[in-house]
Amino acid sequence: MDAPECKPMLGNFVSVIDDSGRGEGKDATKSNGGVLKPSETYRPLHLNPVFYDQDPSAINKRRSREKVRAAKLLLEDSNINEDEDLPVEVYYGSSISDTKFLKKMREKEKYEEENFTRLPPTKRERLLERRMSRGEFLDSSTRINHIRKLLESSDDEADLRAPFPKVPHL
Repeated sequence: MDAPECKPMLGNFVSVIDDSGRGEGKDATKSNGGVLKPSETYRPLHLNPVFYDQDPSAINKRRSREKVRAAKLLLEDSNINEDEDLPVEVYYGSSISDTKFLKKMREKEKYEEENFTRLPPTKRERLLERRMSRGEFLDSSTRINHIRKLLESSDDEADLRAPFPKVPHL
């Protein structure tokens, strides 16, 4: 059982203490029998995370969305309305556009049922359906959100003004 294949090869066992003093200027294959020094072992680079600068307008948009969401939650909370005796905001201007949209959708459904086909919804229809499902007014895109103006500080009011359409000068 003393076969040379079973005995350990002492050249492959390298200790840190033994390598530090010898073979500094020699090739790794000649000095240690082909074994790399601990300083020559491959260590992958440490990559630091990269944080991209956010667009400043994205921060303002996120802040305004959060304030609108807070205003909606404030108005939807019935306990706050009862306790604080807040006025209820009623707007009847969108009922005409709501009925027009619902009538158009009923006509479209009737056409699809009669002709056994499906018509793809347009972008406008998808937008209006989404607004209807959320309980928003359909023509609210043309109105100024007064609640947001009340919640914003006076410094931010200039940024939130509705942009006026540019009229070409004749």
